[in-house]
Amino acid sequence: MSKSVSLSFVVALTAGSINRAESLAAAEAALDAHIAETESAHETVKAAVEAVFDEHRGAALTMPDLAFFAGIKLNAGPTNRKMLEKVTLEYIRANSAPKREDGKLFVTRKGVGGGVSRWSDIPEKADGAATASESTDSDDSAEA
Repeated sequence: MSKSVSLSFVVALTAGSINRAESLAAAEAALDAHIAETESAHETVKAAVEAVFDEHRGAALTMPDLAFFAGIKLNAGPTNRKMLEKVTLEYIRANSAPKREDGKLFVTRKGVGGGVSRWSDIPEKADGAATASESTDSDDSAEA
């Protein structure tokens, strides 16, 4: 997923001209602050989703249900509920894969018994193939 972010910072002026080094340092500091904030939010969402799966170990949850329960863990309110649901769904999509070997945290499946499951809750077969790997898909169709 690609996002553009606008950062504002003060351009350092020296005798009427732009001080390139100080301006770049200000931009770098603003970018570092944004990265830290984003990573902190990512870790908070990750912890909420993990807590939901810890409570519903082995369950396949629909995307809306998972986002709702994670929102409860994140203390979502009327002013931030939609935003938290969106961030949670983005996190789940970014960390879902149809095969365990892809190294992602979740799998999404279509149809009866489908939904989002945590790979660590799905036992592996003796031959090494995951029991949930048949008919997997990592798009939004698990929302049905």
